[in-house]
Amino acid sequence: MKHRRSAHGLMALVSSVVMTLVLASPLSAAPTPAAKARAAYLSAVVPYNIVLEAFNAKAQQWGANNTTSVQAEKDAKPAIAALRKVDSFLAKYNWPANAEVDIQTLVGHNSAVIFDLSSLATADASTWVAALTRDSASVASSSALVRHDLGLNPEVPFLNFN
Repeated sequence: MKHRRSAHGLMALVSSVVMTLVLASPLSAAPTPAAKARAAYLSAVVPYNIVLEAFNAKAQQWGANNTTSVQAEKDAKPAIAALRKVDSFLAKYNWPANAEVDIQTLVGHNSAVIFDLSSLATADASTWVAALTRDSASVASSSALVRHDLGLNPEVPFLNFN
């Protein structure tokens, strides 16, 4: 349990630092709506990306460790929970008009990844890898559009098991 609390604490700290860095501007006293949207997006996705990187590192070892599908699904639970949290935030936040459609598309693509990760215990391995790689590429593409809409660098990580 100590490890979970420290990981949660790290994610909260990262979110706080991101919000501070994005909102801090030497040229203006009050953040603009665009700056607030950028900060909100980053504070939501940065912790998820940290969880995603940890999951991806575990998943890359599955074959070498003879990981069972049940264990793999257990390994995916933190990523699923983090992605659901991101989606909940994305769906509720009042985004700039130019980002609304792309946010909705991203949430839809995230749902496909959640389904993929949730079906680890029952899916055929090669079919699952192909679906997750395809769906993760859709998330990366949608995320790049959202990041562009918000004035952020479009580079984002995504799951790839090839």
